[in-house]
Amino acid sequence: MRRTLLFAVLITLFISSLYAVVSVVNFNGLYYPIDLLKERDISVEKAKCVKIIDENTIEVQYPDLDFTDKVTLLSIEEIEDEQAKKRIIRKNTQYLLNKEVLLSYDWAGMNDKGEILAYVWLPYSIPGDCYDLLWNEILLLNGYGEMSNDAINVFKAVLFTESYKHAREKKLGVWKNIKTEEPINFTELDKDIQEYLVMKYRDGFATKEDSTSASSTAITAYNGDFLNQLLLGMEFGMTVNEVRDNINARYVSIDRFQGSNFDTEWSYGLTFSTLSGSGENQGRSIRRLRQINYGVLGNYSSNEIFSVYSNLKTIFTNSLGEPSSENLSSNSTTWELNEERMQISIFSRSYDTVTIRYTGDLEY
Repeated sequence: MRRTLLFAVLITLFISSLYAVVSVVNFNGLYYPIDLLKERDISVEKAKCVKIIDENTIEVQYPDLDFTDKVTLLSIEEIEDEQAKKRIIRKNTQYLLNKEVLLSYDWAGMNDKGEILAYVWLPYSIPGDCYDLLWNEILLLNGYGEMSNDAINVFKAVLFTESYKHAREKKLGVWKNIKTEEPINFTELDKDIQEYLVMKYRDGFATKEDSTSASSTAITAYNGDFLNQLLLGMEFGMTVNEVRDNINARYVSIDRFQGSNFDTEWSYGLTFSTLSGSGENQGRSIRRLRQINYGVLGNYSSNEIFSVYSNLKTIFTNSLGEPSSENLSSNSTTWELNEERMQISIFSRSYDTVTIRYTGDLEY
């Protein structure tokens, strides 16, 4: 019996952790899955939302046409609770009314009421980039939508289902008044099971979401082989000649090299600090390596650059741990390696995609 109960506890915690690692960004107070940022449907139609009819229906007008159509959001169901209905309508009004939107469709183009069934994409701009956000997903993930049983594309069906469950589990949006599965009462467990779970918690069993210090503390543990790969065989403080002898890349000019790393072709830009000598070296100067910049080689679309950035973020996090800071609006992530006096940053842009900077003092 005790083993069965322990197994049930661990399974419950594991299932809970699945929801805790949902990777999202925050757009003006609304959560959105990172993996969906650059995944808009290819075939879309432009329209303007001219009226909010209810919690799952809008009225749109197409460019250069003098008539309107009613559009029902796929996978969004009408809700019975009147207060919740009003809150959802307000949210739709705030973000959709009089806005340009994009519409895409699934296998069924229209319902029995003659309403068009669509995915509604909302263009959203930030400095340096623009995204098309799937409004159906935003409603479900943020707790402003009752999910229907529409038969839709499998990928979106899985995404919507997990987002809907997540919102209800976390009591987001209109789901404050519902009860989900009651957790096991820790204080009622046998003492040896409590001790075992406390030990697992201290060993890192806590979920990413419950850990508030991981992203704010400096990273002190890292993979040495990874850093050697990242630094291309060089060390900070090397002279120009030492760099030439040790760098794993093709020579282009005194501070420019090219090569392949992390499954991408790069142009490497090196920055040297000029140091003045003193004493017996008075009047002399020497250049030592201070910074390394990676920029992608070739023409990349914004979607492709974002894919490179996302891949690097995964690789770097696996090797360096959670980042010290992250700016979701500009798509930049930084790791501070205090012991190595090193700052590593990645950006969603074609130039200086990766920047590795030595933060310590260089000696002559």
